[in-house]
Order: sequence, then structure tokens, then C-alpha cells
Amino acid sequence: MASVHAEHLVKEFRARQEVVRALDDVSISVNDGEFAVFVGPSGSGKTTFLRCVAGLEIPTSGRLSIGDRDVTTLHPRERGIAMVFQDYALYPHMTVAENMSFALKNLRFPRAEIEARVNQAAKMLRIEMLLQRRPRQLSGGQRQRVALGRAIVRKPHVFLFDEPLSNLDAKLRGEMRVELADLHATLQTTAVYVTHDQVEALTLGQRIWVMKDGLVQQVGNGEQLYNEPRNMFVASFIGTGVVNMLPAAVASVAGTVWLSVAGQQVALPPERQRVATPWIGKDVILGVRPEHVSLEAGDADPAQGIVRATVHLVERLGSESLVHWKLGGHALVSRMAPDVALRAGETCSVRLALERSHLFDPVTEERIELAAAA
Repeated sequence: MASVHAEHLVKEFRARQEVVRALDDVSISVNDGEFAVFVGPSGSGKTTFLRCVAGLEIPTSGRLSIGDRDVTTLHPRERGIAMVFQDYALYPHMTVAENMSFALKNLRFPRAEIEARVNQAAKMLRIEMLLQRRPRQLSGGQRQRVALGRAIVRKPHVFLFDEPLSNLDAKLRGEMRVELADLHATLQTTAVYVTHDQVEALTLGQRIWVMKDGLVQQVGNGEQLYNEPRNMFVASFIGTGVVNMLPAAVASVAGTVWLSVAGQQVALPPERQRVATPWIGKDVILGVRPEHVSLEAGDADPAQGIVRATVHLVERLGSESLVHWKLGGHALVSRMAPDVALRAGETCSVRLALERSHLFDPVTEERIELAAAA
């Protein structure tokens, strides 16, 4: 096992007259034995970082180390890593056993040790009965297990995972997430895992790096990223369902700090008053997750954060319903019970759980609570 450290990593790609900076002065430390997940949209730099760690890309500048070794320019086979790819990358003419043992044979390991490692990995992954089959005879999930087995037999210092579950169906992805978590708990080997799927990130990551445009936006565990997002991007990217981002204006009436949202007034709870006070007379963005918007009886109640909104659409998803509202000229989404009795065009009272909400600077998109705490 080994830690992974990146110091001021920059990676640029040149295309004709254009220079694209895929990594922009990135510094990262992954602890020994940690399951680290890098998540972000396409083009965020997460895969470029993984390829730099693997030695498939050489950084434009900066330093990479695995354990106490500087590996910035080392060949991939000298780094003590094993990589699991999105497309499995199995040799179609080889059996499962031959695919798993291929790297060990190239390294001239003794036959007995190769067989022992392959059998041990196959037992761990429950694919002992597949060792004599070829990839075309396997399902997607079985191929993914073979790819994992090929990495495991090498006993690397660091596992690298490049979106390994993307080609699987939703049910199998869920099962493989559990198996990967169990596998890491057994092996305790450092893992660097790249995905665009925030569910995978939250499920697997002991720590999660959220990336965008070649920059790390925030680092933390799932609870920290969900409850304390650093900016609007992290708030929108982490969590199930689209976060409601509502333009609002901050005002003070009789010593109480209020928000004007779509022409309706709501009072901020006491714990948010101090944060919002410096913003009196200014515009902010109110961020409220769908699960923090609830249906209420009666009329609007500004003191309780209750506003009036009109139902636009109800998505019935079996285990829950997503209700799309029109709040003035803005869209609002709430997560509600599957049997909620609402119809399009109906006007109701909904409560915005302002104690669970966040306020963002509309210019920098940073959470203003951070500025207040600084």
C-alpha cells in the first residue's frame, strides 16, 4: 500500500493554436489505504489526473509521488499500480485465467505463484467456475469481475479505477458498488476511483474530490459535501435531484432579516440571520434541495417560510413523486410521497426549509456562510 500525492499539477494539451489546461495547479493527497473518489462532469480533469497517476500522461509541470517515490516521469510498470478500465480491456482470444495471469507471465513470475494468485483472486470475486471461459461467453458483470481480478493478482500499491461501472445496467451497478466496497475493506489497498456518477462517489468514497474545469472545487466526505457545499456547483452536483436555485433579495424589517423570493417574503431562521445581515439590500441565490420543500395546509406564512406555488407537473416515480411548481417566474421542485394528491394548475402552500438551505453570492457563486465565518 502507498499514499498518492500531487503537488501543483498542471497538464496542458495543445490543439493547433489553442492550449487547453485540463489540470490547473492541482494539489492532492490520498492517504495510505484510502478509497478516494474523484467526481465531476466530462471535461472536469478527473480522468486526466488518473492518467497522470498511471503514467499514461506526463504532467506539463508539478510533481507526483506514490509513497515516498517521485513517479512524475516513471514508466507505468515502474509505479506499482494496477488499472481497471471502463471497457474491461480483456483479450478476446484468451481465457479468463489467461487474462488474469497475463501481466504476471510477462513479469516472469513462477508458474506456481501465478496459479495461486489467480485462484485466490477468482475465489475472492466468485468467478472460479469461469476460469476456462473466454470474454465473449461472459456477461458484463462477469467481465468486470475478471478485469478486477487481473488487477488484484498484481498486488499493486495503488488501484486505479476509470469509471469501471459505466457500461453496466442500473441494477448491476448497484450490486458492483457493494462488491467494490467489500473488496476494498478486504484488501485495504489505496484506491483512486474516477466517476461522473455522484451516487457512486457518495457510496464508495471515504473522501471525495469534486472537480470542475481542471480545478478541485471541494474535498470532503459525502455528508460534508451534501450539507456544507462550498459553492453552487458542488451543491448542484452532489445529491439526488436538481437543487432549487432561486434569486432572492435580502431585507431587514423590524430587526428581522427577510428574503424576497419571487415577490413573496420569508423570514430567515435565527441561525441564518447573522450570516445574511451583511447582505441586507443585496441580491443572493437561495439554494433549497427538493427534499426540503414540503406541502403545507393553510395560507402562506412568511414567518415559517411558507409560500404559495402552482403545480406544473407531477412525476410519479413509484417510490416517490417529484412535484414541479411555478413560483412566480421561477421553477421549484419538491420530493414528496408517491401517492401525493396534486394536479397541474392547483395552487398550494409549500414550506421552504430555510434552516436547511444555503445562500450563495450570485457573482462568485460561493456560499456566503463561508465568507461570514472567515
